[in-house]
Amino acid sequence: MDKVPKQHRFIDFSDWARPLAVAIAKLLLPLKIHPIVVTFVFLVVGIVAYFLILKEQFVFAGILVLIKNVLDSVDGSLARLRGKPSLVGRYADSIADAILNTLWIYGLYQICGNGWVAFTVWLFMHLEVTAMNYFFVIYRHLSGGDTTSKPLEFKQPSSTIAFPFWLLYVIYYGWQDLAIHTIATIFPYLKRISKDKVLLSVLSLWGLGIHMLLLGMLLILQVPCLFLTFELIGGIIWLVVLFTAPFIKPRKA
Repeated sequence: MDKVPKQHRFIDFSDWARPLAVAIAKLLLPLKIHPIVVTFVFLVVGIVAYFLILKEQFVFAGILVLIKNVLDSVDGSLARLRGKPSLVGRYADSIADAILNTLWIYGLYQICGNGWVAFTVWLFMHLEVTAMNYFFVIYRHLSGGDTTSKPLEFKQPSSTIAFPFWLLYVIYYGWQDLAIHTIATIFPYLKRISKDKVLLSVLSLWGLGIHMLLLGMLLILQVPCLFLTFELIGGIIWLVVLFTAPFIKPRKA
């Protein structure tokens, strides 16, 4: 975890690929490879995985999903090692994730059927990831960490280069960010999550990295349709945890 000062770090289970990603980023540091190139590479890797899913080449698809998840952490780590995290990189990374998550779930729908289940899983997964991002971003701001991201990204950036990336981000993620913000406003006790390392760790148990790890492993085991089942059950459990865990007395970060 390289987004917050060392004394404020917590166990982020969804960030399981970070140690390897940091090691790779350090290897890339002297090569002067731009982080956005890494983002593009993991996007291509993910698209190839989608077509492999359609061809039912599940083992190779699963390996690529896991590689994508590692590379997904490399771009940000590389930018922070250089001291140059950017809005373009922040938005591009999220847009690439949006494209791949949607493609993969659509691919599973094409293989497994159950359109309503696939759509519900897509909705659950996005809201789960958005919630983790929302509370973690607030935590980063409170603890003096990386402030490139904002809880709500509706303010137009001054950079003309960042603008199209920001616009795509808002179109895709804006309603999700607003939904989580509205829920946290209606149920203010949820804001305790952004101040408590234990609660953030609990929430990270169902973060993006865990979703991708689960998908990759189930593809390698050649039982990809189980992903939709696990995600549906996990989404219901996540909702229960989200609304009950904050009642635990929060610890100071």
